[in-house]
Amino acid sequence: MVDKPENRIKTMNNAHFFDALFVSLNEGKTVKFRVVGKSMVPFLLEGDIVVVKASTADDVSIGRIVLGRYKGNYILHRVVGTSREGVRLAGDGNLSLVEELDWEDVGAVVIQAFRGNKEIPCDTTWIRAKGMMWYYARPFRALLAKIKKLSK
Repeated sequence: MVDKPENRIKTMNNAHFFDALFVSLNEGKTVKFRVVGKSMVPFLLEGDIVVVKASTADDVSIGRIVLGRYKGNYILHRVVGTSREGVRLAGDGNLSLVEELDWEDVGAVVIQAFRGNKEIPCDTTWIRAKGMMWYYARPFRALLAKIKKLSK
């Protein structure tokens, strides 16, 4: 990614940001924005840049990272399950929480990610599989976190 004026950080109200984001997505554009928070560690870190496009039902598959609306907030999490009723999402950094969304609450899918000038693979079969292995390792990760906490 080349540093251009249009790539510089702009801060705005969350509601206004996502309103503008979805207007652009509905116009068929892709949108890039900076990751905020630690819920997708270790695959995405705070400050990484993601590029999203409007999602279709075919885009929303196990292992993909999507942008969805959950309890009035927007979350960027991994798809860990699907059904006729909706989609189950989990942040890679979360040890227990799983969000259940209706299909219409999933608005975009991550198609690229960058850490600085380096592209982060996020949408290959292998990366999706690694993300799901990380998800299924949650019980062991939680146990390790407890052991680490006790040893301090």
